[in-house]
Amino acid sequence: MTEKELVLLQKALMQSQNYLEFGSGNSTLMATEIETIRQITVVESDASFWKEKLLNIPSIKYAVHTKRIKPLLINIGTTGEWGYPIDNSCQKQWPLYSSLAFQEKASYDLVLVEVV
Repeated sequence: MTEKELVLLQKALMQSQNYLEFGSGNSTLMATEIETIRQITVVESDASFWKEKLLNIPSIKYAVHTKRIKPLLINIGTTGEWGYPIDNSCQKQWPLYSSLAFQEKASYDLVLVEVV
């Protein structure tokens, strides 16, 4: 994200209490630093990235432990740049990536979908 986009995201996060994001990374870390957000739901397709990178960040690991972060790990197959599947081997799982978070009993007040 550009600097302007990050500033805009931070302003929106500061007004949020129940945040949903598709894809994880710096935005997840930013959300954990805003104490007024009660629930962070993260939809992620790369379980290895989640476990090896993000869960090694103390604030994210703590937020998962306290159930402030709810990770929804959806196997959509091997992905390339920006999480796009490189083949159709898990095509049946693709709809879950965008729908599973909305099957939860949650009312999100902010949703981040990063488009490249």
